[in-house]
Amino acid sequence: MSDEIHSQPDAPVEVASGADKIREIVEKSNTLFLAHLVGLTTNKGYGLSIDELREAAATFQQHQAEKLENSAATVWRECKQIADAARWENVRKYHLNRLLVQCFAELFPGYGKPVQQGLHLSRRTIPGFLAAIQQMLGDDLYTQLDDRAKALVNSYANAPHGIIPWEKVYQNKAGLLIVEDALIYATRYFTDMAKRRNWMIDVVDSHLPAAGHVTEKVWNFGDAEFHLLMNAVYGPLREKLASDSGWIELSQRYDEHSLEFLRILFDGLDRDYEHLTTAGLL
Repeated sequence: MSDEIHSQPDAPVEVASGADKIREIVEKSNTLFLAHLVGLTTNKGYGLSIDELREAAATFQQHQAEKLENSAATVWRECKQIADAARWENVRKYHLNRLLVQCFAELFPGYGKPVQQGLHLSRRTIPGFLAAIQQMLGDDLYTQLDDRAKALVNSYANAPHGIIPWEKVYQNKAGLLIVEDALIYATRYFTDMAKRRNWMIDVVDSHLPAAGHVTEKVWNFGDAEFHLLMNAVYGPLREKLASDSGWIELSQRYDEHSLEFLRILFDGLDRDYEHLTTAGLL
């Protein structure tokens, strides 16, 4: 299984910040307008009246509109790249994020391959998924779990050539327990599955980075994608809960209250899927 966060291609972003980009287009507009005024005063040989300045501004807006719109579009794209790069940098910063994303990495299409609605999840869902998880865990618990993830990763600090063997990290029992602790705590927020489904769809959609490939532009995170995500993330826990040995392991680590929330989550997912299917929404 690949390290989806670690292997994300870096966006081609300039060093300038978003504020610098906005300042850039303002300065460019001012420069164009001043050049326009200089040309008028040079041709007339004297200064311009208030009415002439207003007329000059109106003419400038009319004739330079396309150039300014193109500049604005370029700056907007660059600002989006800056924002996306900052979001990915924040994602990479926390090792807990890497562990959580691996839960559904199998649903991403291969690099360079198009994302298919109903079959794949776009990698663009990662920021929204992590934002939803962090909100459910709360800052304190999230920090505690991330500290454990950092300690786990640091235990591989002496790996050959200083390269972290992420596959081993993901398969490490301590890493699997960190993920289980996060997911089982989050189950308390899924007692109303339809409400939580709609909330997660909104959170993911509000965090979707700009689409690149044409298939990404038409792909969306909806009801079917929510169930794809949840089945992948909670699939291992469903299997563990259904087996005798898995049940014993879970009951030794978690209290009955937590495990009841887990059962409620699985029951809610099944009922919600059945309801959506019957309604022809899947």
